[in-house]
Amino acid sequence: MVVSRPVLNPIQMMPGAENVALLMPLGTGDLDDVSGDLVLDSSAKPSLSHGATVYLDAQGDISGMLTRVTEAGGRTLDEPVNMGKMVGWIAFFEDSEGNRVGLHQSA
Repeated sequence: MVVSRPVLNPIQMMPGAENVALLMPLGTGDLDDVSGDLVLDSSAKPSLSHGATVYLDAQGDISGMLTRVTEAGGRTLDEPVNMGKMVGWIAFFEDSEGNRVGLHQSA
């Protein structure tokens, strides 16, 4: 299967890969940039309690990000909590597929 990155050249999936992938272009470093890859894998199951937790940078507006989550069909699991100067603010939400995702905002 060949999957193309928006803006970049097509890439060949590794041998044996039967999944669908969205490979996003690398960010430019702007504050509103998000970069990463998403892979649909039939063996992966959404979870609120198992597996890794992905944390997203809230870009200084953790409450606004939680509002956007709700508008997009997710739900807030834990309201923002101040973890101190070293960590900043942390919140958790359930996305529309049932995954637990963390949000981080610097102190």
